[in-house]
Amino acid sequence: MQSQDSTDFPPMPKYNPDKKYLDSYWNLFVANEALLAKIEGASCARDDLLVKILNIEQGYLDYMQKDQEDSDETSKNNRKPHERRYADEIERKYDCPYKSCDKQYGSEGSMNLHIKIKHLGGNKTEREKTAKHIVWCHA
Repeated sequence: MQSQDSTDFPPMPKYNPDKKYLDSYWNLFVANEALLAKIEGASCARDDLLVKILNIEQGYLDYMQKDQEDSDETSKNNRKPHERRYADEIERKYDCPYKSCDKQYGSEGSMNLHIKIKHLGGNKTEREKTAKHIVWCHA
């Protein structure tokens, strides 16, 4: 008794004289050729799609690199650095006009922003209109 391992083939079927082996062979051959043609077409279509994807990715990378270079160039050439003062260097000559507030500011804009945010005073134009109206009413 011989042992069968993975290299042994299954036993050959017995020959049947009534079966048309040549016709079966040619049918299988033609079907195989048709399948190979479909595989070739699908492979070519896949390769075309991969090329398109690579072109799109490369275009995107080129665009991003150019955009980054443009923004770096713009930020280097058009902007000068701001020289900021330290808090102790600011001369605070604008006092908050509200009685309960002791804040002082180095610029009128900073004081107006403080009034607008902390005291709900609106903007400077609205306050000036209100002050003129009060003065007019007292007169």
